[in-house]
Amino acid sequence: MNIDDRFLEMITRFVKENKDKLFDLKPGEVVEKVMENIRKHGLAAKFFIRMNWSKIESVFQNPEQILESLKNYDKETYEIVIKHIDWFKEFLNILHNELRVFIEK
Repeated sequence: MNIDDRFLEMITRFVKENKDKLFDLKPGEVVEKVMENIRKHGLAAKFFIRMNWSKIESVFQNPEQILESLKNYDKETYEIVIKHIDWFKEFLNILHNELRVFIEK
């Protein structure tokens, strides 16, 4: 499974598990929940993210491509996300920044 698929799987799972309340939260609050989950994996997560940072960063640099990939990966999740596009783009931006800080520590 490549980075893009892992990212799409994460988004899909998170949106489906939390869709009733997800968009009531601020994007930063959701990023914090995601980062808590990542931190639980400790050095293994940090190592994985560092080793794949260029691929991960390329995913974040093109939100439109993420949406197109999500549309092909899981139409239901895409339909939910597209209704909250500004929220989703802000979430991606904050998550990108938080991951960068995480691997630099």
